Amino acid sequence: MVTFLIDRLLRYLQRGRGAFRAAGNLARAARRAWAPRGVVQESETDFGAGLLHHLREKRLRSSIKYAAAESPYYSELFDRGGIRTGEIRSIGDLSALPMTDNRELLEWRRFLSVPESEVAVTAVSAGTTGMPKTVAFSAADWNQICASRAAGIQAVIGKRRQAALLVLPSGAEMWADRRATVDALERLEFQTFEASVERVEEGVRWLVDFSPALMTGTPYALELLTACAADVGFAYRPSAILTFGDAPGARRIARLREYWQAPVVAAYGAAELGGAQTIAFPECRGTHLNELDFIFEVVDPDTGEPAHMGELVVTTLLRQAMPLVRYRTGDLARRLSHDCRLPFGNYEILDDGVSIAFNGLQIGARELSERFGGMSGLSGRFCWRYRGEEEGGGAVLEVERSGYLADAENSDEEVLGKVSGELRAVLPALLASSSDAGQIELLLAEQLHGQIRDVRIEDRR
Repeated sequence: MVTFLIDRLLRYLQRGRGAFRAAGNLARAARRAWAPRGVVQESETDFGAGLLHHLREKRLRSSIKYAAAESPYYSELFDRGGIRTGEIRSIGDLSALPMTDNRELLEWRRFLSVPESEVAVTAVSAGTTGMPKTVAFSAADWNQICASRAAGIQAVIGKRRQAALLVLPSGAEMWADRRATVDALERLEFQTFEASVERVEEGVRWLVDFSPALMTGTPYALELLTACAADVGFAYRPSAILTFGDAPGARRIARLREYWQAPVVAAYGAAELGGAQTIAFPECRGTHLNELDFIFEVVDPDTGEPAHMGELVVTTLLRQAMPLVRYRTGDLARRLSHDCRLPFGNYEILDDGVSIAFNGLQIGARELSERFGGMSGLSGRFCWRYRGEEEGGGAVLEVERSGYLADAENSDEEVLGKVSGELRAVLPALLASSSDAGQIELLLAEQLHGQIRDVRIEDRR
């Protein structure tokens, strides 16, 4: 009965337009819970974790039944597999269900569980690690997402009615991260300023004029903003820096923290989740994912069975417009023990699952991007493609230079020499001989239109 009443109350608070009040209460509770230290053993004997466990399983049962009854995709999938939704009564039972591949979202209307006229928000992914995807949300879905986003922001900042700067690449208007963050900041009564990487000087002017408490955006955009600020000799100390989109990596986090002398919070999210759905604290080892509205599993990508380290799979719990069951994010993760009192699970996102293969060797695209991003004069964005025989064959690696990160002391040849050195470090056999080196052409590009990383390079000799 207690779980039922709490579930009803939370649904009412989360889905109303005034949900920022609930977000504020959640944030204050999170900050109080964060203070006591000591490792949390997440079990039903711990009141917070036990209550959350019962609440999630209650929501899971109704969510699975709803998806089977209202979503054409899951109705057909469950009928074809002879799956009885009444048998899915606990989180452990999820392993009996098939996983949903992200390519299925190319036909996103098959997932709709409400008439298209009831879709209030349509968000798209950037398509940087595969095909762009479209995700639909009802008004109640979106209020719930923004309430969670506001709770995460307020848990980090601790105050309302401040200023925030949002800096993103162009073309991000439809991103779930951008829309949910702006909406959440509005509900928290922040004064929000937006700038793009194409007009990063405008962002620096906002910093000079208003010194916003929060700086947020993609890691690349924030680093470009930082380089521009350094170029004009401006610095101050914001309350926090919040990144979303691509994971920033340790090097970028260190550079941002060193320049601004502020905590850097790397939020995790995706368009399918409605953007970054986390409550993250700078001192936590990993990221506390929103287990109030989602169930996250770490599974073996081949078998779908639970694993210590594997692919992060997500099931939505309250989604009306477009429920997802065991959706494969493609991200590699592992669950961590943690020493703060939040009952949410703590996850370390290790990689985005995108790798590049050459001569039988592989490397994660995220690691290569991080290495290039750490080099003066480069942005960290790259495109690696294989030319056809009519073009003379061979691989071409284009790395994007960055105007504000340019290194005037090094020529283009010296920068490309550093790129070659990084390749040797991560793929020792890649440039091991002169014949191999002749098969790879390194190019500097002023701008890459899109971050094309999902590419497989094959040795066709």
